[in-house]
Amino acid sequence: GVAPRLVPMLLQVGTELLRLGEPGAARPILDLLMKGLPGLEANGLPKFHPLVLEVMRRQAHCMRQLQEHLQARELLEELLELEPDPNHQAMIHADLGLLAGGFNRLVDVVLPREQASLDIVLGALDAGVHHFERAIESEVPYAAHGHYCMGVMRLGEDRVEEAEVHLE
Repeated sequence: GVAPRLVPMLLQVGTELLRLGEPGAARPILDLLMKGLPGLEANGLPKFHPLVLEVMRRQAHCMRQLQEHLQARELLEELLELEPDPNHQAMIHADLGLLAGGFNRLVDVVLPREQASLDIVLGALDAGVHHFERAIESEVPYAAHGHYCMGVMRLGEDRVEEAEVHLE
């Protein structure tokens, strides 16, 4: 297992590697943390402790970046049932929306200039719209990713006023 005091440090390193677009380097760290979760629970850390939930979410991000979308979705759906915090629920719904649209990372949600490519991106965003709507319905600060995706979609549909509401 992993010593409990090392979990936050390892999680920070794994998270930073994901932000740098290095999921292959983050994977062994996050796998180690996931394998260590039962040991943390055995030492008194509840299954719904924020640290445990964050490890699970980052593992799902890693899987998504590695295009293991089915496994990422299953982990996020499990996490959605465990996570009581509305802020984190909003982030998880945004993550599920990205997966539904086939996006590997939030930075992949951009509007292309060519109409054919735009139609593909709008279709992908539409596939995740239910989750993006769920992400923003509670109006919590962490709903920003859901708002971003909805705003990009509305902008691409030339619904500028609606886009502004989401992107402000």
